[in-house]
Formats: sequence, structure tokens, C-alpha cells
Amino acid sequence: MGENTTKPAIYKKLRSSDLGAVVLFSVLMIILAALVMFFVIGCIELFQTDVVGGAVTSLVLAALTVLYLYATIKSLKKSRKRNAQRNKLINKLSYFELESLQEQINNSEPYFKTFYLLDEYLYVPSAKLLIGYGDIKEFKTIIHSTNGLNDAVKIKITDPDNAVFEFYVKKWKLYLEKYTAFMTLLDEKRK
Repeated sequence: MGENTTKPAIYKKLRSSDLGAVVLFSVLMIILAALVMFFVIGCIELFQTDVVGGAVTSLVLAALTVLYLYATIKSLKKSRKRNAQRNKLINKLSYFELESLQEQINNSEPYFKTFYLLDEYLYVPSAKLLIGYGDIKEFKTIIHSTNGLNDAVKIKITDPDNAVFEFYVKKWKLYLEKYTAFMTLLDEKRK
């Protein structure tokens, strides 16, 4: 008998999304910026208004478009690195290993309503992250505070290839209360 061809739900949840939407959005922004520049130039010619003001407006708009594109490209590079790391692990796992992970997830409760500590992996649904305990190079807790009051906790996980995954803890007050016990449990699983 052949292996089942449908993938378990965990595979579909972890599979990285296509970057086509971001690229399409970037192309639409370029077209919009070009249309606005043509509109400004057309208004200058039609109403014979201040040419210098229109030219400055067009240059500022062009500069903002270039900055937006630079930021988008930089973000896409980081996103591709993270997606490659995600896909590398889930493509190594067999159908039966993925089914076993899905069963473990279904039979457990998420810690602090954010992540699951499975037998061999840490699973974070919001970050689409499944990482083996041995692959966690750094587990860092970042406490956000405003005017001296804590208002959020973010966890930053770095893997051996220096891909960084960040996510917020939903029950962050409980996480801070049980931090020592949780880190002891995580350290035991990492050994």
C-alpha cells in the first residue's frame, strides 16, 4: 500500500504562504505612484500653476516610492529566509511524523495560549513555527513596558542558521509569573 497523499492539517498550517500577494501589492503601489505623478504634471500643465512646486511634489513622491520598495525588498529577503527554514523541517518529516505531531497538538493545551511544547518540537501556530528543541540556538524573552508598566511580552527564537522568529505571548502576565518554572521545563526538553 502506498503512503497517503493528503497532508495532515499541521503541514498546511506550517507551509509558508506565497509571496505573490506582497509582490502584487508592490506593483500596485508603483502604478499608483506613477498615476499620481502624471496627475500632478497634468494639473501643472492644465492650470499653469507653479511648476517648481509640482516638480518638488513629484520628486518627493518618487523618493517615498523608492523607500517603500527598498523596505519591501528587505522584508521579502527576511521572509524568504524564515520560510526556507520552516519548509526545510516540514519537508523532512514523513506523513506519519506529521500525523503524530497533529495528534500531540490535538491532545494538549497551548502554554500561555501561545505555543505547544510537544515531545520533540516547540510549535507556535501564530508564527507558523515548528522547531526542534535541539535547534533552538537562543530563546529570548523581551518585556515591553510603557511608563514603567509592563504591557506585553515578545519571545524571540533564533535557530542555528540565525533565522529569527518572533511572536507575542497572549497570556503574558501568567508567563512572567511562571517564567522560572517554564524555562526549567524548556531547558529539560532541550537536553
